[in-house]
Amino acid sequence: MSQPFFSIIIPIYNIDVYLAECIQSVLSQDFDSLEVILVNDGSTDESLKICKEYQLKDNRIKVIDKINEGLAETRNKGLELSQGKYIIFLDGDDHLEKKGKGLSEIYSVLYEENIDILLFNLTPFSIEDDSTYNVHEIKKIKKMKNTDNLDDIFKKRVYLASACNKIVRKELISKKSLRFPKGLLSEDIKWCGDLLRYTDSIVFYPINLYYYRQNREGSITFKTSKKNLIDIAKQVNDHYKLFCDRDYFNKKYVDEYYSFYYLSCIKQMCEHEEFTSKEVVSLLNCSKSYLGMSHEKRIVLVRIVVNFLGFKNVIKLSKYFYRYKVF
Repeated sequence: MSQPFFSIIIPIYNIDVYLAECIQSVLSQDFDSLEVILVNDGSTDESLKICKEYQLKDNRIKVIDKINEGLAETRNKGLELSQGKYIIFLDGDDHLEKKGKGLSEIYSVLYEENIDILLFNLTPFSIEDDSTYNVHEIKKIKKMKNTDNLDDIFKKRVYLASACNKIVRKELISKKSLRFPKGLLSEDIKWCGDLLRYTDSIVFYPINLYYYRQNREGSITFKTSKKNLIDIAKQVNDHYKLFCDRDYFNKKYVDEYYSFYYLSCIKQMCEHEEFTSKEVVSLLNCSKSYLGMSHEKRIVLVRIVVNFLGFKNVIKLSKYFYRYKVF
C-alpha cells in the first residue's frame, strides 16, 4: 500500500453513542488516500466493538486498544503509528462535513503548495432537546479569506489552541519529535505552541471541514475544572521559562499566542469559585510579563491596570467582580 495522504487520528473513550456518525463522516468522503486510526483509550462501553466492526468493513481503518491513559497519550499513540503525509485529529464525538467533498478540496490546496500547517473553520453544533441538529454561526472567521498572512491570522484569532482545526505535515512532527504533554488537561495549548515555534508555513483556508459537538455531558470541555486551569497555568509558565532562557529563539507570534492564553487563564481562574485570589497570584504572578508581549487592546489594557494597581490587587478586584457580578 502506498503512503496515504491523510492520517486521521480519532481518540476514543466511552463515546459509543456518537462514534458511528464520526467514523462514517470520514468514510463517506470522496477521497481515498487516507488511513483512519481509531485509538480506544480503555473504553468500558461498546466503543471498541464499534471500532472492530468498522475495521472489518474498510481496510483503511486501524484499531488500537490500550489502557486508559488520557487524551494526550491516546493521540500520541496514533501519531506513532501514522503513515500519512498530513495528520488530522478528529474527536470521536465530532464529525467531518457530511457532503463528502471536504478532504478532496483540502487535498487540492495542500498538493499544490508547500504548507506545514493548514488551518480551517471549526463549526459548532448541538443536538437540541427535540433532537434537532443545530449548527451555530461563526461569523468572525467566515468573513476571513484564504491567507498565509500571519498578522491577519493572529488578528482574527484563527490560530487556536486546538489540535482539531489544523492539518499538520507529518514530517514537521517527526523532525521536531512533537508530542502532546502526558498527564495534562488542555494539552492542545503546548502542542499548538510548539508547532508555532518551529514553522511560519501556515495557511488559513476558509472551509467548514470540522463540526464539533457543544455541551456534551461528560466531555472534558463541558466544564472547566480546577485541574484544567492549573494545567493551563503550567503550560504557559513552562513556556515563559523558555522565553527567559537566553538561548531560546524568540518569535513574535509565539509570544502573542501565549499572551492570549495567559490572560484567558487569569479570567477563568478569577471566575472559578474553587480558586482563591492567593492561589491565582501564586500560580500566575511569576509570568505576568506576558502582559507586555502583545499589542492586543485587551491585554494592553490589563497591563496598564496592573502597572497602576499591582498584580495582586487586580486579581482581588477581579475575583470580587466575578463573585458578585459587578461589571
